[in-house]
Amino acid sequence: MQLECVIMAGGKGSRLYPLTQNTPKPLLPVNNIPNIIKILAAVNKCKIKKAVITTGYLGDELKKNIGSNVYDVEIKYAHEEKPLGSAGGVKNAAKYTTGDLLVISGDAVFEGELSDMIKRHYKSSADLTVACTEMEDTSRFGVLVTDKDGRITSFCEKPKKGECDSRLVNIGIYIISREIIDSLPENIPLDFSLDVFPNILENKRMMAWKSDAYWCDMGTLSSYLECNMRYSKGKNIIGKNCNISPDAKISGSIIFDGVTVEANACICDAVICKDAHIGNGAGVARGSVIGESCSVSASEVISPDSLNITRVTSQEIMRNDIPNALTMSID
Repeated sequence: MQLECVIMAGGKGSRLYPLTQNTPKPLLPVNNIPNIIKILAAVNKCKIKKAVITTGYLGDELKKNIGSNVYDVEIKYAHEEKPLGSAGGVKNAAKYTTGDLLVISGDAVFEGELSDMIKRHYKSSADLTVACTEMEDTSRFGVLVTDKDGRITSFCEKPKKGECDSRLVNIGIYIISREIIDSLPENIPLDFSLDVFPNILENKRMMAWKSDAYWCDMGTLSSYLECNMRYSKGKNIIGKNCNISPDAKISGSIIFDGVTVEANACICDAVICKDAHIGNGAGVARGSVIGESCSVSASEVISPDSLNITRVTSQEIMRNDIPNALTMSID
């Protein structure tokens, strides 16, 4: 049976706001290349010829920017009118497929060899294989417990310290048999870790595929910056059509398209979103993010770990699209 791919890309990416205000999270660039393009390159490397992308928040932006074919991979889109969760979204996307599925989270960067995961999945006669890696702090992730042969025996979801002996964390990449996909109910929210995996553990052969390759869950602004700096080897990442004074000082930062930075401005370990303006002599300190089309006035200093956001509407706040912790003005 031919292996096909589903890329989960429907989430809002609220923790990455304001980067995701007008850009779906999978389109955020990693060293100036949208992350989902990197994922599709990996899919093509596995000789998979069809991928279905689940869409929700800003789904039209994904379709407009990606199109119907990337790296000779035919692309379909499965839109969710309401959030269906990870498994519910994959079930919705499965209507465009006929075979087993390689399921990939569109939120993370992974450098492992997926072709090896595929090979081991079929060699072990698994019904479902979960990619995992070792982490010291497992409290933000789903954790797998396995036997000596790599068969999954139990799951711990975001365990507190001491609750789970295993350090193997689920990295959001799965190979799932068609039988399991077909058994999932349609049009209801389902989560793989909470609703699917525990219920099939006893009756299905579930295997862990461990990789030591680099993996980054770009779920926070700090992890997004860290990932980009890894790929650029610590050098600034500068987008297109920027106007940056030669007298500005910038280090370890991401500058999106269309940004203006005036003379004597200083930016350190920060993210400057599209079309922002940094005035003469202004300072943007470590860990800060300047939102799309926002301005930092001449000689103004943005404190460390700050979010500078001004272009926010009252409707966005009413929809709870923005984390409550942010302080902002309303247009």
